Amino acid sequence: LADIRYLKNNITMAFERSKNSQQPLTLLLIDLDDFHSINRRFGFKEGDRLLKKMAELLILTVRQQDLACRFAGDRFAILLENTEQNTASLLLSDTLNSINHFKYYTQNGERVEVRASGGMASAKSSAENTLFEEAKLSLFRAKERRNKTTFVAI
Repeated sequence: LADIRYLKNNITMAFERSKNSQQPLTLLLIDLDDFHSINRRFGFKEGDRLLKKMAELLILTVRQQDLACRFAGDRFAILLENTEQNTASLLLSDTLNSINHFKYYTQNGERVEVRASGGMASAKSSAENTLFEEAKLSLFRAKERRNKTTFVAI
C-alpha cells in the first residue's frame, strides 16, 4: 500500500480533477479498533503480520480506480474519485464488514477478533485543505461509539 505522502500528493491532484470535472471526491478512513491490545497480547511481530493481512484485504476490497494506503499505525485511507457519497458510504460499509468478518489466526493458531471503525468526508462539503481533517473527525466520532462499527459521513 501507498504511504501518507503519496496519499496527500494524490489528494491534491484528485481535488483539482474533481473541481475541473465537477465530479465528487471522497476520502474514507479506517482504524482498527483496540489494535494496541493485539500488540500487547501477542507482540509487535504479530501486530505487523496482522497489518499486512489487513493491507492485503484492502487491496482485494477496493475498486481498481481507488487509492488505498496506510497512513498511520493501524489506520488506512481510501481515496475515491468520481464517487457519490451514497456509493462511498456503501463501499465503506462493505470494507468494514470485510474486516469485521476476517478470520485472523496468530502464528500459534489463536483466533484474534478484528474490528474496525470508519469515517469519511467528501470534497463537495470540504475544501482540499480540510478534507483529510474532516475525514479524521468523522472517524473519531465513529470510534466514540464503542462496540459498534459505525461511520459518520460529513
